[in-house]
Amino acid sequence: PTDSMVVRGARAAPLVEQMLTRTQWGELDFLVIDMPPGTGDIQLTLSQSVSIDAAVVVTTPQRLSFADVVKGVEMFDKVGIPC
Repeated sequence: PTDSMVVRGARAAPLVEQMLTRTQWGELDFLVIDMPPGTGDIQLTLSQSVSIDAAVVVTTPQRLSFADVVKGVEMFDKVGIPC
């Protein structure tokens, strides 16, 4: 297919969870998931359904980006995932 798929949070979260839990990854040292900033459905779904050892949070120097990162770090802290 040549068309891209556009999916919003509530529909995207189950798709990401399905990809993570039904794919035969084999033995992994790390799995990096690049997600949009914030505390959306995907971040919450993953934190509740997949074993996550830690999160690496990256930002740019702009104030709005930094504010999003602070919210993300606070969310990960609330669900017990160290950053």
